[in-house]
Amino acid sequence: AVSSGAPAWTWLWSNVFYARDLPMTEKVDYLSANAIVFHGAIVCSQLLLDKCWHLGINLVAAVAAIGFAGHIWYMLAVKFDYGWNMQVCLTLGVTQSLAYTIWLFTVRHPGRFTLLAFILGMHAAMLLEVFDFPPFGGYLDAHAVWHAVTPGLVIVWYSFGLRLLKRDMRDCTYTNNRSSMLQSIYKCAFWSMVKDSRVTKVYADEASMQ
Repeated sequence: AVSSGAPAWTWLWSNVFYARDLPMTEKVDYLSANAIVFHGAIVCSQLLLDKCWHLGINLVAAVAAIGFAGHIWYMLAVKFDYGWNMQVCLTLGVTQSLAYTIWLFTVRHPGRFTLLAFILGMHAAMLLEVFDFPPFGGYLDAHAVWHAVTPGLVIVWYSFGLRLLKRDMRDCTYTNNRSSMLQSIYKCAFWSMVKDSRVTKVYADEASMQ
């Protein structure tokens, strides 16, 4: 699944880059991280639009894919601009956080406070990337602290995803037409990170109905 494979790919290349600081490993590390940010826009649209507007989700996915392709082209073919890359990531990150904030204050979901904790924690950690500082004792710099705190944020995000998945498993109804099946598969790809065996059962049952 995209939403579990993409982060794994990103962290793999992050480790490769820190182990072997080369122009190629640096570029792959940066662009892999960009993929997570652009993919986050699709995940955000899936939450906000839910099952009500499949066309809207597909449009967001198309715009995100085109934007990511354009960003890759600029960074590789025009200029590998660190400042521009930071601006793009910050803009997308803040926009998604605002959208999530609107959702959690308009939908009385039991996991909304978990999502709020994740948003606040992520933006606090993001300040480490924006306001860099030299390493303490020659070892611990802002980027190192960022890597130290992000595992905790993953746990918070996982908790929110699990709560949302439980709601969807309880409330979702599936139809037999092919487009709805494909849409539901794409929507729930994000939740593959949760590793909930019930999702596999739902899709197996739905496939048998086709």
